[in-house]
Amino acid sequence: MEKYCKNCGAALDENTQICPDCGREVENSRPPVQNYCHNCGFKIDYDENFCRNCGVQIKASKAVKESFLKRYENPIIIGATVIIISLFILVAFISLNPIGGQVVEVDAIIFEIPEEFVPNPDLQTDENRYGIHTSSKTWNASEDYIQIDVIYSTEYDIDQIEVLKELDGEDVNLMSHDGKYAEDGNFYRFSFVEDNKLCTVHTNNPKLFEEITVI
Repeated sequence: MEKYCKNCGAALDENTQICPDCGREVENSRPPVQNYCHNCGFKIDYDENFCRNCGVQIKASKAVKESFLKRYENPIIIGATVIIISLFILVAFISLNPIGGQVVEVDAIIFEIPEEFVPNPDLQTDENRYGIHTSSKTWNASEDYIQIDVIYSTEYDIDQIEVLKELDGEDVNLMSHDGKYAEDGNFYRFSFVEDNKLCTVHTNNPKLFEEITVI
C-alpha cells in the first residue's frame, strides 16, 4: 500500500526508509494514535503533518510555517518600523511641548496654570452679595502672580455675554476663548465667559496668558 511522508507529504514506497524529498527518516514504530484524518478517517499520529493514507495536509509543516513567515516578514518589519518611528515622534513632540502644569479650580471652572505657582490663602474670596456670587483665588511665583475671578448671578437671569460686551478692552482670543483684554499700567486682565460665568484672569506678566488654559 502506498504511504506518504508525514513531514512533507511526499508519496513513499512501502519499504522506503528515508524520504527522497525532505530526507527525513521514515519511522516504522509510531507513538499512540492521537487523531484521525479529516479527509479519509485514517488514524494519524500526533506529530504527522500529512495523512499517510491519502496525503492530505493535517497541519502546517515546518517548511510551510517558514514559508508563511517569509511571506509576511516584510510587512511585519515595516509595521514595527512605523510603530518605532511614531514613538520617537511622540517623545520629540512631548519634549518640545512639555505638559507641565497644575490643575486648579475656581467655582467649578477648571484651569491649568504653570507648576511653579503656589496658592496665596490670604487672597481668596468666596461670597454671595445681593444675588451676585464672587469667587477669587490668587497664586504667586517669585515676582509674578495670577488672580482668577469668577462672577455670576444666583438670583437673576443675566446673560454674561452681554456683560462681557460692556467691559473696557480689546476684543481678542486668548486661552481658546473670545473675550476682552485690557492693560492698566503694569497690570493685565483677560475676561471671558464660561458656563454663563464671567471669568477674569489678572496678572502682572502678560506672557502668562499663553501658559494658562481652560480645561
